[in-house]
Amino acid sequence: MDHDMPAHGHGTGGGLPGWPLPVLLLSAAACSYLLLVRRARRRNPVLGWSRRRTAGFLTGTALLGVALLPPLAPFAHEDFRGHAAQHMLIGMYAPLALVLAAPSPSCCAPCPQPGDGG
Repeated sequence: MDHDMPAHGHGTGGGLPGWPLPVLLLSAAACSYLLLVRRARRRNPVLGWSRRRTAGFLTGTALLGVALLPPLAPFAHEDFRGHAAQHMLIGMYAPLALVLAAPSPSCCAPCPQPGDGG
């Protein structure tokens, strides 16, 4: 029984491409992080913010982008090697870079602390 249907039930045309949403979400995350880092540097110029943390976060978002966008994302639906590469990027390497970035302090540093008067 020979069917001319694509794998995983994906259509061959018609709909919107799947890449704009990941691009928008990853860009929004990176921009938000950079704004919070800028705010943290202004709040405490003596301590500043580690460039390694910023590089780690941007590396993590870039790795997620590589995994979720063409050419790897379509390849992951067609070949096990692509799926394995995508799995390693999403499940192993990007989280490691994001954890090394320690994004929590950048989210909390710009917030007024109790007793700051603000």
